[in-house]
Parts: sequence; structure tokens; C-alpha cells
Amino acid sequence: MRNKSITAIEHDIEEKAKAILADFKEFTTGVRFLSLLHRSKDGGHNKEYHRRGGFYVCHSTEDYLDALIRLLILKEVSSKPYRLYASVNARSLAKAEKQFKMEMLEADFSPEDNKHFFYERLESRWVGALMKPGSRTGSLFMIDIDGDGDVTAEPLKWLAAHDIQPIKQYKTLNGWHIITPPFNPTEYPKELGEVKKDGLILLDY
Repeated sequence: MRNKSITAIEHDIEEKAKAILADFKEFTTGVRFLSLLHRSKDGGHNKEYHRRGGFYVCHSTEDYLDALIRLLILKEVSSKPYRLYASVNARSLAKAEKQFKMEMLEADFSPEDNKHFFYERLESRWVGALMKPGSRTGSLFMIDIDGDGDVTAEPLKWLAAHDIQPIKQYKTLNGWHIITPPFNPTEYPKELGEVKKDGLILLDY
């Protein structure tokens, strides 16, 4: 995009954001979390708040589109290999607030170093509370499958045999994600992929 005008770049990013929104529209309602992440396996810091290149908490599909555009712009101008993620499950602000206040109270009665660290990282602590499994309002699962070729055939066969209807599947950089209703993850064969109870949708990489 370097040889394009700023206007052309903005137009391309806006069109890309609209395409992503259309592809994942069923996961954009309610309170949603979107973030750029520089994965530790890609050279990112071992602490997530250092790996995060920006985030937004969205309250509507319109908010979601605006956040997509802003984060895609940040991703475009960054030298880091950020990936753009979103919560597969909507979040509850009330549950997150309760979690955050409990952690704040615990920090207030902790040694001074821990207390200072909490208040120096308030934004990160709020994100952590929002993204705790207990703060979700949905219960969708995600199966993360690595590999090339027809790697979804066996997972889909297993899901069909257990009367589990996939909600969405999409390609990732190194494999596939399949979003499903909740099921007993202990029954799922580990060799067919990792089951994540509250995963992150990979929107762009």
C-alpha cells in the first residue's frame, strides 16, 4: 500500500473492515472486545499488556466497524506482525465490574509493590476482568485446528456424530477455527484440535 495515496489507503482499509464485519456479523452484537496482539510465539513480550497494540470495547455493530477501521489502520502502519482478534462471546459489563472491584479490593490490602502495580496498569486490569471467562454472556466454544489440507474433515465428522452443529468455520494462518455451541470438551479427541471455551476470533493477520 506504500505507493497509494492516503485517501486510497483509507478506502481500502474501510472496505476491508466492512468485509470482515459482514463475514463475522453474528459475533458483533452486545459488548465485544477487539484487540491487536503481537503473539509471544511471533516475538512478542511474555506479558499480554505489552503485546497489545491497541484495543476497543464495542457496544454495537456500529462501534465494531469503527473499531475495526481504527485497529486495521494501526496494524497497517506498525512494523510488528500484529494479529487482529475479537471475543467470540459477548461480555457482561456488570460481571466485569464486579470482578474488577474484587481485584481492586484485593490490591488495596496487598503489599505496596503489588498495589502500585495494580494502579499503574488499570487499563490492563480492566481488560483482564472483562475477558475473564466469568464475564462472558455467551458460551460458544472454538476448536483450533493446525495443519494444511483437509484438516477439518475429521473434526466435522466427530461433531456430526455427536449432534453438534458448527456455527462457523474459517481459515487461519496455520489452520482453521470452528465455532460451535458448548459441549463436553473432555470427550473431544485432542489429536483433532484444541477446544477453547472462550476463544478469540482471528479477524486479520
